[in-house]
Parts: sequence; C-alpha cells; structure tokens
Amino acid sequence: MMNSEPPLRLMLLAITTWLAACVSVPSQDQIQLSPAGDQHWNVIYRFSRPTSGITLVRTPNEARSNRWKFTSPDFEIIKVNDEDVIRRSDGGAFSMVNVLVPATYVPLPKDYAPFSPFSDGGLLIHSGRFQGCATAKLQVENTCDGPWLMKITPPKGMHIIVEGQLQSRTTQWLDSGDGTKVYVGTAKPSESSYFIGIVDSALPTAITEPIEKLLPQLMKLYAQMLPPLRQRPMLFVSYDASFSEGHGHQGGTLPDQVFMHFYGPGWEGSDLAGQTYEDTAWFFAHETGHLFQHSVTGVRDASWIHEGAAEAFAYLSLQSLKAVSQEYLDEHRQRALDGCSYALSKGTLASAVDRARFSDYYDCGLIMFLAIDAAVRMSSANQEDLFSFWTTLIAETGKNEPWEDVIFLEKIRHAIGPSLADRLRLVVSDDSDAAAIAVRQLLP
Repeated sequence: MMNSEPPLRLMLLAITTWLAACVSVPSQDQIQLSPAGDQHWNVIYRFSRPTSGITLVRTPNEARSNRWKFTSPDFEIIKVNDEDVIRRSDGGAFSMVNVLVPATYVPLPKDYAPFSPFSDGGLLIHSGRFQGCATAKLQVENTCDGPWLMKITPPKGMHIIVEGQLQSRTTQWLDSGDGTKVYVGTAKPSESSYFIGIVDSALPTAITEPIEKLLPQLMKLYAQMLPPLRQRPMLFVSYDASFSEGHGHQGGTLPDQVFMHFYGPGWEGSDLAGQTYEDTAWFFAHETGHLFQHSVTGVRDASWIHEGAAEAFAYLSLQSLKAVSQEYLDEHRQRALDGCSYALSKGTLASAVDRARFSDYYDCGLIMFLAIDAAVRMSSANQEDLFSFWTTLIAETGKNEPWEDVIFLEKIRHAIGPSLADRLRLVVSDDSDAAAIAVRQLLP
C-alpha cells in the first residue's frame, strides 16, 4: 500500500507556498500606463481605499502642472509642502483618477524624464516619475517608497522590456525605490559580454563610438578594480532630434541600468558631435562607476560621497585607459576645483542641496576623492588606491545604508589618518573662508 504522507506533505507545502505568495502581495495601489494616441499616454491611479489626494514622488519643477491633463475636469494638481498633489477640486475622496501625459521629453533638474523617445518611435519610460502615495497612507507611514503594482500596456505591434525581460503584452511588477527604466518599442536588444542594450541607430558615429569601444574597456577595468557585478546591466541610449527647445543630453543610472538621452537638432553635425566625444566618455565612466559602487552612497546632504567617488572613478579610469587627453582631465579637475571653491564661499557643502546647488557635490567630491586616492597611494607605497579603498567600504557597509558625513569622515580618519580627515571635515561643514582654503590645499 502506498504511503500517503509524502503527497500530503507536498499538498501542505503547496498550500503554504500559495498562502505565502498571497500574503507577500497584498491589495496594492495600482498605477497603469497605456498608450492614448497622439503622442500621449494614459496614467491611471487606482487605490484600494478612497483617498483625499495623491502625493507624487519628486517634484523638481512645474513640469507636471504644465503638462499633465486630467480626463475629468474634477481634478487638479496643487502644491503642498513643495510637492505635487493630485486632488479633486471639491476636496472630495476618490479611488481612481486618469491623467493624460504627453509622451515627449522634458529636461528635469536632478530627475529623470517620464518619457525619452527613440528616433524609430520607441520610448524609454521612467516608472519612478509616476509613483505616488495616498494621503492617508503617507500620513501614517511618513514615507512614500512603495511598493506599487505597476502595469504597462504596449502599443499594438510593440513589445516591452522590463527588468531584463521582453514581453509582448501588458506587463506588471512591484515598483519601489527610484523606480526603473522600461523600454517600449520594436527594437531588439543587442548583447555583449558586459551589457544588454538598445542604442539608437540614428545617433552619429562620433557619439556611438565611445559607447561601443570605450564601454567594454571601462567595464573590464572596473571589474578588475572593484567587486564584479552580479548580472549584466541594461544600456539604453535614445535620441530625439525632433525636440525643438534646444539641444543637450541627460542620463544616469538605476539598479542594473545605465541610460542616456540626446535631444534636439544638430547632433548629426560633425562639430557638435565631435566636441561631445570626451564629455560622453566622461559621462559613461561616471555612470558605470556608479554601478560598481554596489549601493555605497551618502545621504542626500552628503551626496559628495557617491557622486564625488564616481567623478574620481571617471578621472582615474579614463586616465588609465588613455581614453581622453590629459589636457581634458586637467581642465575638468581645474573647473571642479574652481567651482568647489566658489561654492564654499557661498555656504557649507552640506547645505548645497538646500541651495539647489547639487553640482557642488560633483565638483567638491571629485577633488576630495582624488585627495583620498593620493593619500592611499602614498601611505601604501602605491600598492593600494581609491578602488581598493572603495572595495573595503563595500565589504563594511553591511545593509547598504547611506553614509552620513560624520561616519564617513571617521572611516577616513581610521583608514588614512587624522590630517586628511580634518581637512575634509573643513571642506564639508566649515562655514568660513577656511573651507575654500582647505579644498585648494587637498591636491598638489
């Protein structure tokens, strides 16, 4: 007679697993995106309970108020504590609202655009731009970091790439943190040893060359100098020549993703594209450096830690690979030194975010981390450098919680010595002329 215990155990295990799955994904607030035609997308917010408002994550400027339109005249966007809030005009409760958002590019200060068009009609969508929390939930939890059940439906004939997976129908996932980049279009990703990517075919060679040739070299160098990545990241490079409000480029990184968007006419011209080569090389050296930081970051008012380190990674890696001229590197370093010195004459580095001077963290951070690199090399007779120092940080960060100034500077004091730590402390927090003097004394 067959023993019934193993099947019973399997049944109980299956039921337990099913219940665990149900518990781990409770009734979620949903955000649904779908094409609306005429270069617009529908964004529908659905809530399990009625709410008096939706506080949207990150409000860098007035872009939402100027561009987002509601399918019902009963809704509006207002400012509450400098944040965008969707509410009914009569103040009543609601559980669903439909927003019509133009699927065109808009440059945002220190934030990623909701849509970055490709020349062939594809789109790169930033899910984080649509995150929002019900007012009641925000009041109870005092934070708005998800998760959200995010759903995207592609236009007919297009597919979606989200979290590295290609789908041809409505795709959903739990979104959190800073969100993710989602590709919608017809292009198929190309694969290399280092990236899975979609690079706009309309970009001129002077721009794609540093991407195609330099990126593998950078990835190989970083993988030798820092702990390797767990998986190949996604690379997205988009181009919108139809953008009529000037030209430029903007990009960044999210977990396992690097992206860059070129916009505006003129990039086909050899002069403009050629002048961009070294800047493009620096950008990708900086952004791929972020990938290899393995989530070692500073809190917002200590952003010089991760941004400055990525700037120094770019300087040292491009110098090592001889990918750009030393003259370019020297000029970049001098501009950073001058910019940092000027910034410190206006206020402390720690307060730069309050003064909307986020670029100060890049300028001062580059000088500070080049000084750290020089000090580590000197104390180790050139056996160690900034990369080995950062490898130690990765090992000691634990839960990847952001560093505060005081904690990080104490790490410098212990690892390198009090002299450098005290000078860096002056740069970070002193509100006198001593800070500007100290930063100019960090490097020979």
